[in-house]
Amino acid sequence: MVTIQPLEMSDRLGTIGLPLPGLGHRIVREDGTEVMEPGEVGELHVRSPWIMLGYSDPRDTERAVVGGWLRTGDLVSADESGLLYFRGVKKRMIKYKGYPIFPRDLEEVLKRHPAVKEALVKGERDPEVGERPVGYVVLREGYDGKVSEEELMDFVNSKVAGYKKLRALRIVKSFEKLR
Repeated sequence: MVTIQPLEMSDRLGTIGLPLPGLGHRIVREDGTEVMEPGEVGELHVRSPWIMLGYSDPRDTERAVVGGWLRTGDLVSADESGLLYFRGVKKRMIKYKGYPIFPRDLEEVLKRHPAVKEALVKGERDPEVGERPVGYVVLREGYDGKVSEEELMDFVNSKVAGYKKLRALRIVKSFEKLR
C-alpha cells in the first residue's frame, strides 16, 4: 500500500489516491525521464524506509530496485492535485500472436541445460506476430564450441507449448548490453 484517499477528495472517482506521507514517488517514462504533465502515463517508482530491500534472487533485485527506487511495474498518471490514477501493469511479458509468454518460464527451462550458466529471454519486435521470444545464454566454463545455439533452442522448444517456442537464440559473453 503506497497511497491513501483523503476524505476531502472522496468525490474524485477512479483515483487510487495520494502517495502516503513520507513516500518518495515519481512517474517515469520508458526512456527513464520523469513525467511532468498531468495525465501523462508512466511507471510508478517509490522510495521509503518501509519499502522492501530486495528479492531473494539478486538479479531480480537489480531489475526492480534502481538507485534506491522500487520500480513497481504499475502504470499510473497524476492529475493537477497529485491524485494518482491506475492505468495498467507493465510486466516483463512477451505477446506472440496475442499469446502471453512470460520470459522467466523460458529462462528457467534454459537454465536446466548443463551448458547454460545464465539465461535471458526478451521479446523482439516483429510486425507479423507482435514480438518473437529470443533467448540469450551465457555458457558455463568449458562449453564454448561444444554446444550450438540450435541445440539449446531445440532443448527449450521440446519442453514448451508451440506458441512459447523460442524463435531465435544467441550465445553471448554477458547480458550487460541487453538489459
